[in-house]
Amino acid sequence: MEFPITISFDTNIFDSYQYNIDEGSDLFTLIQYVQEGYIKVVLSNVVIAEMKSHCVEKANKILDNIQSSQAISKQLKLSYAPSTVDKESLKNEAESFITEFLDTLNVTVMDYSNLSIEDLFINYFSKNPPFEERKKSEFPDAVIVMQIKQRFGKNNPLYFITHDDGVKRALKAEEYCTVFSSISDVFDLISKARSEYNNIQKTITELFPSIIAEITKRLQNEDCISLAGQSQDAYGNIFGYEYKDVKYYNQNVDGISIFTIDYFDEKAIASRLKCTVSIDAECSYDNHNNYGSGINIEKHKANFAVSVIINREQKNIEALKFHVFLGGDSRLERYPKYEHSKPYTTCPECGTDISIENDGGNGFCINCAPNH
Repeated sequence: MEFPITISFDTNIFDSYQYNIDEGSDLFTLIQYVQEGYIKVVLSNVVIAEMKSHCVEKANKILDNIQSSQAISKQLKLSYAPSTVDKESLKNEAESFITEFLDTLNVTVMDYSNLSIEDLFINYFSKNPPFEERKKSEFPDAVIVMQIKQRFGKNNPLYFITHDDGVKRALKAEEYCTVFSSISDVFDLISKARSEYNNIQKTITELFPSIIAEITKRLQNEDCISLAGQSQDAYGNIFGYEYKDVKYYNQNVDGISIFTIDYFDEKAIASRLKCTVSIDAECSYDNHNNYGSGINIEKHKANFAVSVIINREQKNIEALKFHVFLGGDSRLERYPKYEHSKPYTTCPECGTDISIENDGGNGFCINCAPNH
């Protein structure tokens, strides 16, 4: 692979990252790769216009919240009220932010002045991707696809990043264009292509014992774990338990592996790891039908991502971030800690006696409730 590689983005990618360019974010890493000569960014003028429009919309929502707070403050005769913000100034600030961000990326702009309107409408009436439903909203995507096909080719490859399935299908047959759904895929591709990649892998794996020890230590802190005792089916019915208190124990890291290597230089490595953990939980609840309270034991095995920054010079962990979510996907077992209640009804579907421990709500047992 020769550097710089050329990449382009759909607007939905920037929207998904909320235009966050803070240190450690994916867009911050993108800026680093551009400045170091690994990436060249080319964007459609359609995407740039949409970015500015979406950023202004976001700024207007913030303004609406400020004005709403000000109105409430006046109504309640509070001594403090948020200051008034000029809408036009806020719009200019939002657009300036996008302009400055694009300047840091040294963006090359693709114009649409030379595109064939005839070809555009041929694709529209033929329902060629991305015109799969002939919606007006598909026109911007179609223009972007035409710009790419006009500008790039066998000797001028492109990596295009989008969440839009129609755009993906429209570019699928173009051998010069590799389509990704995440900017992380590009980062990983660059990392793998660099000669130091194997050494970076080795450095990370050598620190696995220290990383596991740090994860295990932090798992003792309940802020790192969330547990959902309730689930919702396709019809909006909620079943399960609304826990008032959860205590975790037997937190063990069962496995760890490298998911992606996002960035590295001579001083630091930024990587994302895939981890598996086993966790038991003692969960207390109040019964909403006034039948008392109870305690469930839940056993979980969950996969989660860990973001880690490693100091290459000192070969130690500089930063580590993760959160474990426990729910229906990770739950292996759930059973009452104490059998202390008598049945008070039966399930109309399976005939099972229903007590506090297996009440799934809506008059059904916990096994049948998801079906209703």
